[in-house]
Amino acid sequence: MNSFLKRCVCVGAAAMLAVTGLSGCGKLDGTKTVATCNDEAIPLGVASLMVRYQQMQIGSYYSSLFGTSGGMFDTVSNEETGETYGDTIKTSIMDSLEEMYIVSHHASDYDVAVTDDEKTEMETAAQTYMDSNDQEVLDKVAASKEDVQKLLELYTIQNKMRKAMTADVDREVSDEEAAKSKITYVSFNLTTTDENNETVDMDDAAKAEQMTKAEQVLAKLQEQDDIAGADMGALTKEVDSNLSATSPSFAADDTTVDDAVKAAVDGLEDGSLVNSVVTSSDGKHYYVVRLDAAFDRESTDANKETIISQREDDAYKALYDQWKEAATFSINDKVWDQVDVTDKDTYQYKTTDTAENTTEENAAPDDTAADDEAADNSAAQ
Repeated sequence: MNSFLKRCVCVGAAAMLAVTGLSGCGKLDGTKTVATCNDEAIPLGVASLMVRYQQMQIGSYYSSLFGTSGGMFDTVSNEETGETYGDTIKTSIMDSLEEMYIVSHHASDYDVAVTDDEKTEMETAAQTYMDSNDQEVLDKVAASKEDVQKLLELYTIQNKMRKAMTADVDREVSDEEAAKSKITYVSFNLTTTDENNETVDMDDAAKAEQMTKAEQVLAKLQEQDDIAGADMGALTKEVDSNLSATSPSFAADDTTVDDAVKAAVDGLEDGSLVNSVVTSSDGKHYYVVRLDAAFDRESTDANKETIISQREDDAYKALYDQWKEAATFSINDKVWDQVDVTDKDTYQYKTTDTAENTTEENAAPDDTAADDEAADNSAAQ
């Protein structure tokens, strides 16, 4: 069982739900049809479980950062429509369900199916979900044992289908196509904020002060016996403790590094400084720059994986778009409107010793990182 499916099993095993701030009557009919895809009815229980699990994950993430979800689900994300972030989550979930169901309907074209062992693990996880959660939670989420199994099945088939749908992708990438260079630079900002908190250019005196600092950093580097190995960050802080060095890698067509910097390092030997302060192409920064490697092996190899992943994404999307165009999908708004994502009705992980033990017992070896990343990317769409 791959690692993505293992995390999905957490729906039933480790990630038991606790409900706080309950609102409304608190009970849904999960057997109602919330949507229909190619004549297959999608139970509300499947969609509701997916929503609450996503709500729980997002809420837990924000709480870990800020100590609270901060009213994020009720925050308006679209002023024109009045749509809240909670509404956006619902839209995303329904899009994901549409994708998973459509893809699953083509599984037989690729001889993709859930194995008996996987079915057994899904059934175990689903039963654990039913046994481990209070009736209050089960009523609120309205997902039956069969709904939990169905969701795990959909995730699993989608993961397998991605592999099948991208099997013919060209995975050969040349060094030339993926080539990346690496630099280290210090940036000196030439803008500030005015009394209205608007970004404006510094005056000439302030810019001159920034140039002086840049020239001081450059001079310190030029004095080093080993410029290539010099700690640019440490030397920069000797001039201004608020400044630091950055070491990005970039391809020729990347926009992450300013064109003026790219031009300045072109033709230099590895480990060489640009022996003058570089002004950014928009005039908003000064840079002190060292070329670490005109051809950086590590970042080039990583870029090859990125290129392959993009090819796979493109191939998957092209097929899915064809299938979606030919498919029929409709939402029962009256049923779907019964599911609200709001800060008045929140969900969190129920962490118990039993849950932790169950996690370890159900844990399975990971498949490759590439499989895991592919599934994550697909589920996030």
